[in-house]
Amino acid sequence: MKQLVHTKSFVCPAESAIRSNPVSQLFEKKIAREHALLEKPRWFTTSEAAQYLRVSVNSIKTMVYRGKIQVYKLGRRNRFLRDDLERLIVLPKH
Repeated sequence: MKQLVHTKSFVCPAESAIRSNPVSQLFEKKIAREHALLEKPRWFTTSEAAQYLRVSVNSIKTMVYRGKIQVYKLGRRNRFLRDDLERLIVLPKH
């Protein structure tokens, strides 16, 4: 049985076990990545845009081909603005 050292703040013995769990560490990393996506201003790669819109990469490429999403070229790479992706979410489908 673990003994706790009494300090000014309460220490939960289960909390240290949870934080050392590899699954919870992966979960915390995933949350940190999602919070990083919420920062503005932001340019997205094709895969990041797909993740943001919760669609496949092929769906993003199809939307670019059909002119539904504004794409900016950086050499041979495609980049997307967050505002353009948000407009796509808000606009009604025709």
